[in-house]
Amino acid sequence: MRLLFCTVWVLIAGLGISTSLANPAQEAAHDGATQTDSDASSQPEKGTKPAVEATSSGQKRPVGDVDVAAHRKGFQLYGGLGLKTCIPDGAADCSNTYPGTFISTGMEYRFWYLGIALDFDLGRYLVAEDDDFDVSSLSMHLMPVLKAYYPLKSLDVFVGFGMGYGQQWVTEDSSRSEASWTTFWRAMKVTAGVGLDLEPYGLPAGFTLDLNADLLMHSGGTRCAKYGGAGPCLDEKDLKGGQNDVADQIRLGSALRYSF
Repeated sequence: MRLLFCTVWVLIAGLGISTSLANPAQEAAHDGATQTDSDASSQPEKGTKPAVEATSSGQKRPVGDVDVAAHRKGFQLYGGLGLKTCIPDGAADCSNTYPGTFISTGMEYRFWYLGIALDFDLGRYLVAEDDDFDVSSLSMHLMPVLKAYYPLKSLDVFVGFGMGYGQQWVTEDSSRSEASWTTFWRAMKVTAGVGLDLEPYGLPAGFTLDLNADLLMHSGGTRCAKYGGAGPCLDEKDLKGGQNDVADQIRLGSALRYSF
């Protein structure tokens, strides 16, 4: 009887020791699993990309499949130059007028996929048989332009339409003669092109190069013909026949743009 009692007591004591030894092991295993899960949850999933990355200047730009239109919004300034050619319109047949050059400048505020710009340009045609540069054939425009953008990672594709002030005039210095056309709102512009981000090519962040083609259309307005510094200026309603014709322009240009 005493032997049986001792045997039962030994078995109970051994079971208690094994249980007390197993609990810390289980707790450690549980703590380890919890820590591992916490560490894993704090790490980004494999294959994911950050939404932005730092540039060489410390600014942030979007990467991956992020809406880059929002990244390029804000106030912008630009200036450029290009080539233009005269497009005949009836009696305004561009005779003795060779292609010329123009310079342009402007400002723009861009938001979402749209931009509102104020464009200015001044250009000059080459005139045939004018070796002494006595004759000048000039043009000027100032107009607001509404643009729509399709942004990509390193460039923008854009189209735009504007309407505003336009002037074309031809002068001969020796005779003090001038023929001109002016309108305050009926010069129209259609533009299309691309803007290339220049940061990958070593320029600071914010610089882009625009390459664009423009069609400028002229109608209405006032015509003036002066000889010796004097002469009549006729409003649109007083013009007859070919006096209503004003040559249009096609231009190819480029501009350096900076976004603030």
